Amino acid sequence: MLSKKCPQCGLVNFADAEKCKRCDADLTGVAQDAAEAPPPAATEPTPPAPSYAPPVFTAEQNGATKTQGHILIGLLCVGLLLLLWLTLKPQPKYDYKVVTYMTEGNSRDGDGALKFSSVQINEGELSSMGAEGWELVGSYLEMETAFPNFGKSEYVTGLQPNVRPQKAVLIFRRQK
Repeated sequence: MLSKKCPQCGLVNFADAEKCKRCDADLTGVAQDAAEAPPPAATEPTPPAPSYAPPVFTAEQNGATKTQGHILIGLLCVGLLLLLWLTLKPQPKYDYKVVTYMTEGNSRDGDGALKFSSVQINEGELSSMGAEGWELVGSYLEMETAFPNFGKSEYVTGLQPNVRPQKAVLIFRRQK
């Protein structure tokens, strides 16, 4: 392969180049050199080596500035004070009361097991509790299973079990 070497910068240019690609020096009087290079491979051409230079960091770019550090410390202090205030703040104390309302008291077996049953809640009692400062915080139903039995009482015959409410439980609280 024929080439021309620049006398000023030493860059090897193509043989038909009239000026150096690096320094624009005149290459018209420069003799051509025959460089011994292996013939190119028949496979894929190799890509050129990447020209990567790692970035150069200055002291100011490595970390936060002094002002940013002061702001960060201030925010951390405010967060810590808020956390302390929330954990040390006195929590309100409550009194709790559980009120239970039962059904009419139907029988769980025999003919009484087929009767409809519901829980009757006394609204007057709820109103007076509300006036005393009680608030409802939870409620649930306790269910019972009644077995209608039309035969002997030793075993169940006839209909399937009858699941119905047995009592309603109301949970109240008020601040001490």
